[in-house]
Amino acid sequence: MKKVLLAMSGGVDSSLSALRLLDAGYEVEGITFIMRPGDETTGERAAGAAAEAGIGHRVVSVEEEFSRAVTLPFTCEYLRGRTPNPCVLCNMRIKFPLLAREADRLGCELIATGHYAKIADISGNKFIAEAADRTKDQSYFLWPLGQDILSRLVLPLGDATKSEVKAEAARRGLSAASVRESQDICFIPGGDVGGYIAGQLESEGRPLPPEGDFTDSEGNPLGRHRGIWRYTPGQRRGLGVPADSRLYVLKLDVENNRVILGRESDLYTDSAKVTGLSFASGETPKEPFRSAVRLRYTKKFAPATVIPEEDGSFTVSFDAPQRAPAPGQSAVFYSEAPVTAGGGRAVIGG
Repeated sequence: MKKVLLAMSGGVDSSLSALRLLDAGYEVEGITFIMRPGDETTGERAAGAAAEAGIGHRVVSVEEEFSRAVTLPFTCEYLRGRTPNPCVLCNMRIKFPLLAREADRLGCELIATGHYAKIADISGNKFIAEAADRTKDQSYFLWPLGQDILSRLVLPLGDATKSEVKAEAARRGLSAASVRESQDICFIPGGDVGGYIAGQLESEGRPLPPEGDFTDSEGNPLGRHRGIWRYTPGQRRGLGVPADSRLYVLKLDVENNRVILGRESDLYTDSAKVTGLSFASGETPKEPFRSAVRLRYTKKFAPATVIPEEDGSFTVSFDAPQRAPAPGQSAVFYSEAPVTAGGGRAVIGG
């Protein structure tokens, strides 16, 4: 019987994952990582879910690691005019590396999470693949995972829809079946990113970056912005700039402390440069290849040609112009199935 270490939050997904792993014949141990102050209730909720499943459970505090690897870089990226994805950072730097570390320490051969995604095996290599429930698919957030993680990862919910998970959890009497789940960034309840960053700076005794100008693409002033970290490409709400037609954030000019506004049609681009790539196979393509590309979690797949450059970056040339790809977000490449071949950080430009 193989032993598997399951990351648990006490929510319905990880709670049902525990039962499905037991049904499949695994010996299951649960673990919860406490990532920020005041999150002890998550550990208590997960311990209750583990007790319902009849499995062991432990809590590990990783607040310092989470701050260093996720929340601090998140704040720094926004101050640089970029739009990072904290879930990708967490999966790459905290959740999966620490899950694997603890599994080794506890003698668990396998690791598991309640993510909605699948594992595909292609020519002996493991890849993340899209979940059966495309509306909940989380493969986008898992692109940095390499063979060391994928070769031992089990995803019990990959073939299930969210409605099926909730119905099965209720049928099997799990308390988590009735728990309402938040869609916010875990460390920013309410989703106010600008307010969170301002609070972080104030708590550290650092001054808030100054206000600056809204301008059009030619540099003509349109009004004043409240701080460059409060904006991201494609944003329309919260600008407070009177105009005859709707204005959108086109670009953040950090050097000159400007937020450049324009029409929605100006948001579209034929290409994007991508850096910091990681391919699940461990092999970086040397020749151009075709791919379906996701530029944000909520975006649909965009067919494109991906071209390697001499500096190690890739240029993504889209078949059709794409709306508001933001510097700092992940561009994730999908091939067959679709399966995630790899990904990297998007930088707008040729």
